[in-house]
Amino acid sequence: MKLFALLQPLLLALGKKPTHWFLDGNNILAHGKTVKDREALVATLRDVKAEEVILVFDGKAGQQTNIAQEDALRTVDLGEGLESDDYIKEEIEKFLQDPKTRRKHRVNLVSADRELRRKAKSFKPIVRTVVNPVTFFKKYLPRLKGLKGPNDNLPQSDDQEY
Repeated sequence: MKLFALLQPLLLALGKKPTHWFLDGNNILAHGKTVKDREALVATLRDVKAEEVILVFDGKAGQQTNIAQEDALRTVDLGEGLESDDYIKEEIEKFLQDPKTRRKHRVNLVSADRELRRKAKSFKPIVRTVVNPVTFFKKYLPRLKGLKGPNDNLPQSDDQEY
């Protein structure tokens, strides 16, 4: 029994899949009980301890697509006329098209957009979690920053939270 207790963390580490968090930036900013300023949102996400966090903002008039990478945080400012929903769907589809990536990676989505959430759910098994922005800020962000343990305040199953 003691041997299993010693081996359990090792076995869990071997079975862990790289996780990619996609965040619908404009949707988060417009949602109640979350950060309201773009720069504050980026600053809040800078010190996450995740494999990859992709924060995507809708395009603005006269703007070109700009991608900035800082540690695990990738900030994507889309060009004029481009929407974050479409970009996120396309990026998830890229994971699905590669059989090796599909088996070895996991995607989580943060958005309150019903259509994007519905589409993401159809991308199983790679999309594991779809959460609204408030749930992300309350439960998942502290965990990603290392402020809480891996199981603190999180659902006990792999069921998606809607």
